[in-house]
Parts: sequence; structure tokens; C-alpha cells
Amino acid sequence: MVDKTTGGQPAKTRQLYYTLADYYGSENITYIETYGWKSHPIRMLLDVLKCAKYSDAMIMLPAHNGVQIFSRLLIYCKKHYGTKIFYDVIGGWLAEKTRGDQALGRQLMQFDGVWVESNSMKRNLEQQGFTNVTAVPNFRKMKILTPDELGYSQEYPLQMCTFSRVMKEKGIETAVDVVNNINSKLGYAAIKLDIYGPIEEADREWFEHLRQKFNENISYKGCVKPNESGEVLRKYFALLFPTHFYTEGVPGTVIDAYCAGVPVISAKWSNFYDVVEEGKTGFGYSFDDAEEFARILFDAVETPRVLLDMKNNCVEKAWHFHSDYVVKTIASDLKEKGI
Repeated sequence: MVDKTTGGQPAKTRQLYYTLADYYGSENITYIETYGWKSHPIRMLLDVLKCAKYSDAMIMLPAHNGVQIFSRLLIYCKKHYGTKIFYDVIGGWLAEKTRGDQALGRQLMQFDGVWVESNSMKRNLEQQGFTNVTAVPNFRKMKILTPDELGYSQEYPLQMCTFSRVMKEKGIETAVDVVNNINSKLGYAAIKLDIYGPIEEADREWFEHLRQKFNENISYKGCVKPNESGEVLRKYFALLFPTHFYTEGVPGTVIDAYCAGVPVISAKWSNFYDVVEEGKTGFGYSFDDAEEFARILFDAVETPRVLLDMKNNCVEKAWHFHSDYVVKTIASDLKEKGI
């Protein structure tokens, strides 16, 4: 069951659907669109019950607010139709949620499988008593560049970018401030920052204020089609990921960067070490510590070769998030549960 919202959710649901369709055959996979279900709840309910009646398994990928409702609905389907039920979690917030909402935790413990994006999340849920958790990282069916296709430019200004939703909580303003401060202190254009990604209407006013800090070294580049991300990212020296969301899971933007052989400079969110190999695929700084972020960027300016030497490591790491690799984990868990 999928939900058409902004952010990583639609990307992950599309990837899961197409990957399962490729692996099991498109004639054996279907989906129910849950976007706007509150305006037609009876139709949505009937669609789910019909699907459950004729399905061996159902997988839900709801947004935060839909977890309670859809988990109860799928538990009903399991009891009445014998359908196996799975929850593919988007992001890294679930353990914190169930820690404070034990009723939700008990519901999800009745699922045949809960798929989380990292081993850290798996351990956190198991500490709460979950026994049905499998680590299934976020993934892409994507082109991973070969070593011959990687870019190694170390000319100044060093080309860096952000590649996520454009909002304050993703740390975009932090990146702008740090880059401007470094360029100002050095007295020359050491870093050029390009900002990519969608801007929600709710963030429009904030973004217009942020634009006042832009100069010849800070640019907004709009959105990039998913199949073009590698071609766009390959020219960059580093991806900046200064997120203020501590419960990020496995961010798709980091996967995109690895596919293009681009190292990451990131805030150390809760699952950082499941995604970034410190000193091999990038560097991290203490969460919400803009001064440490600035020091790492300054070191990158002083010794760019350190990050350039990580490029091969990045493309090797990308294979761990490729759909052809991850689908084997999914298929193994489904087979274990009799699917």
C-alpha cells in the first residue's frame, strides 16, 4: 500500500513496487494507492479487503500519521484471510515512536515482518521486545558509475551540493551559512554550493529569505529527474548532508551520491554509521555542531585529495544499496515466512 506524499516516501514505494515486480513478475504484484484515502474511506477499505482475500502477503509503507490505522487494518486482514503482513519502514523514527507508544509496538509485533533501514534501528526495536525485525536498507535500481567515469577535479572553487528537499530541517541554511563564512574568511571563492530539490509551499517564504544570502557562489538549481541524478552529481566534489532530522534512516540522497562516486560530509544522525564509513566514504560531524561542520569543510579545502581518494570507495559502497542486492534480503524474509 503506497501513499503519494513528498520526500523519500514516494521514491521508496516506487522502488519497492518495481523491484518486486521485476523479481516475482509484474502479474504477481499490485498496489493500492492510499493518497487522499480520508475522502473515500469506504472505497479504500474495500480495496484493501479485496486485495487481502487474494494475496499471499501485503506490505504497507504508510506515512507517520497512517501507521496506527493501516496496521490495525492489516492485522484484521491477517486474522480473517491468513494474509502475511509486512511493514516496510521509511526513515529512522519508528523505535522512538514505539518507545513512547507501547500500543503501537504491540500492534507491530503481530506483523510477520518489520523491515527497517539499518542495523541500529533493528537493535533498538529488539531491545523493546520485537522479534520480527529485518534490516532492509533503502535501495535504488540505479546506474553506478565505473572508475573511468568518475570526476577528479580539484580546481577552486570546489563544487559541492545539497540534494534533498529544500527546507530548514534538512540543514540547507546551515550549509549556506558555513560555505559563505569559509569563503569570506579565506578571502576567495574556495567552495561553490549548488542546491537541488523540491520546495514545498509551506517553505516558500523561508526560502525567499534564504535567497538573500545567495551570491555568485551559492545557487538554487531546481529539481533533477531520478534517472538523471548520477549524471548531475558526478561533477561534484562532495555532497553536503547537514540534516537536522536526527531520525533519518538511509537517505536516498546519500545513495545517489555514492552511485556517482561522490563522498559525503554529513551531520551524524542516528543511523550515520550504518551508511557512512568515516574516512572511507565521507566525514561526519557532531549533530547540530555547525563549527565542526565548518572545520571539516575547511580541511577539505586545504587537502582536497583526501576526499578525491574516497571516490572508488563510494561506488563500491553503492552496490550495498542496489535493488539487485537488497531484493535478495527481501525475498529471503518472504520465503522464510512461507511466501
